Amino acid sequence: MLILVGDDEQEYGEIIEELLRSQSHRVVLAASHESFRRFLQRSEVDLVVMSSTFAGESLPAAIWDVRRTQSAHIVVTFEERSPVEVAECLAAGADDCVRKPFHPSEFAARVDAIARRSPRPIEDTEPAAEESATWTRSGSLRFDESTLRVHWAGVDLACSKTEYEILRALAETHGRVLTHAYLNRRVWGYSSLSDATLLKGHISSIRSKLRAAGISQPLIRTVNGVGYGLAHIAEDLVPSR
Repeated sequence: MLILVGDDEQEYGEIIEELLRSQSHRVVLAASHESFRRFLQRSEVDLVVMSSTFAGESLPAAIWDVRRTQSAHIVVTFEERSPVEVAECLAAGADDCVRKPFHPSEFAARVDAIARRSPRPIEDTEPAAEESATWTRSGSLRFDESTLRVHWAGVDLACSKTEYEILRALAETHGRVLTHAYLNRRVWGYSSLSDATLLKGHISSIRSKLRAAGISQPLIRTVNGVGYGLAHIAEDLVPSR
C-alpha cells in the first residue's frame, strides 16, 4: 500500500514510517501540513495515518477533507481523547483510532487488518473541469493546463494528475536529466525524498501509455541512481499504427 503519514511529533512519525516500510509498504512522511495537503491533492493513496494534533483544530473536519477526495482508509493517532471525541472521528470517516504510546506489533496488525479490507468508496467528488483551449506544446506533446490532459499527436494519453505533473516536468526540460529529488519535490513537494520509490510506478505507467498511443521510440530514459530525462521530441514524428 501507499501510505501517507502526517505527525507533528517527528519521533512518532519516523517510528511509524520505519515500521510500515518494514512491512513492505510504500510510505511518505509529510514534513508539513502544506506538503500533506499537496500530496493528497496530487496522488491517490491507500492509507492516511495522521495524528490528532497534525490535523488541526477540528479533527472530524480534517478527516472529512480527506474523505471527500480520497478512497483511502484513515487511521488517527492521539494521546488524550475522550470516548465522545473518538466516536466523532469514527463517524466522520476514520477507520481506526490508535492511542499513543502504542506497541509496534499492535499498530502493524491494525494496518494489516485495514489492508485486507476493500477500498472505501469516495463519498463526494469535485465537479469535472470544463474543456479548455489553454494548451502548452512541447514537440508532439500537448498539455491542457485546465483539464490536466496530455495528448500525443491528437491521442489522449489518459494520464493521471500525478503522471501529468511528471510528464510536464520532463517535457519542460527535455534533453536534461531531472533527479529523483527534483521530481519528488516538484510533484509532491517533498524535499527529503531522494530516491525513485514513488516515481517508478508512475514512470512505468506513462511509458505504457506512450506505447499504447503508438509511439515506437523510447521517450523517457532512465539514468540509474540519478533520475529521468525526456528524449528529443520531433515536431513531425507521427505515431506508428
